[in-house]
Amino acid sequence: MKIREGDKVRINLFEEDYRVKWVGERMVVLETENKSRQFLTTLNNLKSNSFSLPKNPEIRNKINRWKEDINMTEKEETKRKKSTMKKKEIEFTLFAPDFREVFLAGDFNSWNPQTLPMQKDINGVWRIKLKLHPGRYQYKFFTDGAWFEGPLSDTEVITNPFGTQNFIKEIR
Repeated sequence: MKIREGDKVRINLFEEDYRVKWVGERMVVLETENKSRQFLTTLNNLKSNSFSLPKNPEIRNKINRWKEDINMTEKEETKRKKSTMKKKEIEFTLFAPDFREVFLAGDFNSWNPQTLPMQKDINGVWRIKLKLHPGRYQYKFFTDGAWFEGPLSDTEVITNPFGTQNFIKEIR
């Protein structure tokens, strides 16, 4: 059994019930029943103790099955990466001529804001090319010591747990 949209979990941190709104390759978006709050988490967090198990045995069993499915999903992902699906070279860009340094961070580098420095061209466009497997990735730019919160044209966004936006890159 896989984690599916519409399933319900309880988050200890907020002491609220959430419904699974979206399930991606590595991430899950949860939303309160009244749609007042969204919560973005990783599949790994879902299997941790940060989610309480409800007292209802049927729901408890379902969540335990989710945790087992997550372990299977991680094994499948490892196999997928080793399979014939080849990485594609993808360029990330940011027009920001006034910044002194820009780094790229996302779920492809565990959100480390110091490991992927970008290079600025003569037109003020910061660039970096990465080889990534097909999938859906969230990312942000870390500019002069702070997260870049400006809009990017023609770029999908999603609200993160901190109330700000992450950019989305879909690789097919």
